[in-house]
Amino acid sequence: MADFESVGLSQQLANDMNAVLQQRVEAAEPVQTFTNRNGKVLELVRENDGTQFVRRSYDRSGMHGIENYDLTFPEAWKAFQAMYAEAEIDMTPTALVSFDRKNSSAAVMVSEFLPDLRSLKEASTATKVSLAKRLPKLFTGHEGVMLSSEAIMPDMFAVTGSDDDERVLLLDIDPYVKTPHPAQLDVYTGHYIKRFSELMWDEWCDEDERKPVIIAFIRAAFEVLGEGAISDLDSDTGSAFANAHFMTQGMDPRAFGLSRL
Repeated sequence: MADFESVGLSQQLANDMNAVLQQRVEAAEPVQTFTNRNGKVLELVRENDGTQFVRRSYDRSGMHGIENYDLTFPEAWKAFQAMYAEAEIDMTPTALVSFDRKNSSAAVMVSEFLPDLRSLKEASTATKVSLAKRLPKLFTGHEGVMLSSEAIMPDMFAVTGSDDDERVLLLDIDPYVKTPHPAQLDVYTGHYIKRFSELMWDEWCDEDERKPVIIAFIRAAFEVLGEGAISDLDSDTGSAFANAHFMTQGMDPRAFGLSRL
């Protein structure tokens, strides 16, 4: 549901343009299917004029983990976008073009097709450090909405541009979010630190990059969370922070049985 009203169009014209856009998206022919499971179809599609884009179609089961009693799919998508905007992390250009629980495709999103993307592991160390500094800004969520564990995956980011002008993009834009109780925030923050630091160690960095990238990450996390949140080693946040600090010394606490999370 593109927001045509925001540019001054009447409601009727906005509805008409949305309808045309939905028809174009639905009529595009599949070129390649990337995923077809758990109620979600992710595919590269092509229009008659050769224009290609990525289409995500969710049935009602596919929206599980996105919608809940607090949030509709459009509300989850709006909060998800806001979190990454506030963290100054760019997303693959994407729009929610339809949402209707009565349809077999209850929600449909389209994204720009970017054929020249590279994996985050191929990025320069400086690019990875820059991203690591931004990730802790996600820890505070947006208006009580936080990222779910399903939103943090090894292939969530990709890189575009040359070595002199690299740009990290969030590629995995399924808006998996939750509205946790305040008593759960320590669990969420601890999970974020643990998950991101392990992805840096296991997936995103070469061995000689781990130290500078994880140092940048935990310094930024300290600035966001403050000393009080990370100094309690009995908390999930404090324990995860200690584990990440251990990694900056070139050692994986999981290998020594020191990671309790």
